[in-house]
Amino acid sequence: MSKLSWVGKVKLKKSWKKKWLRALRSGEFEQGTGMLEDNNSYCCWGVLCNISGYSSVPEESFAPVSVCARVFETGSVVDIDKTQKTLAAMNDKGKDFNTIADFIERSL
Repeated sequence: MSKLSWVGKVKLKKSWKKKWLRALRSGEFEQGTGMLEDNNSYCCWGVLCNISGYSSVPEESFAPVSVCARVFETGSVVDIDKTQKTLAAMNDKGKDFNTIADFIERSL
């Protein structure tokens, strides 16, 4: 089984996908690593939390269930967890928001 076996199983709600892609590509969010939000810099998940109305998310809840329930249409908890980890790794290894947005557009 490939590392990205979840691709195709996890789908974002179309309205949230559009909002997230637009936000990632907007240039309005400074990209950061290691945290959802730190001094007005964000990881890709921090951008999603921000546009979902969770602009101040506790560190221990990296991708809150309430955000996932709001934005994901389909996908098991395991597949959504793999999605979260994959996107976080892309972000923290230096992929820019445009590259991450392209991946989300193709894969989710």
